[in-house]
Amino acid sequence: MLYGYTGDASQGWWNELLNGNNDTLKMKKYGEFLSKRYQNTNNIMWVLGGDNNCSGELFPYVNNLIKGMKEYDKNHLWTGHFDMNRDSVWSTDNKSFSKLMDVGGEYMWTESCSF
Repeated sequence: MLYGYTGDASQGWWNELLNGNNDTLKMKKYGEFLSKRYQNTNNIMWVLGGDNNCSGELFPYVNNLIKGMKEYDKNHLWTGHFDMNRDSVWSTDNKSFSKLMDVGGEYMWTESCSF
């Protein structure tokens, strides 16, 4: 999965994504690297999000990563695991990435405690 829950740097790698040594062109190149490496590997489904909608300042980085990946990897499907509190529960309904989703993944949760 890409990134982590918004506001928790211990989850995912979004701090590295926005690091001053990174840029959107490097993200596209990284996407190309990943897709070339795994394009002939069976049983992969790429999952975008990770409790994060990848919007705002993250969007150009993530969008270029996916563009780079889709350029070489035509075999694997994409779904999303976005923050349901900020957009929608279905990956195919995400405003920014719906056109890139192949599988309508649903993500819902509720916290509950039992004492």
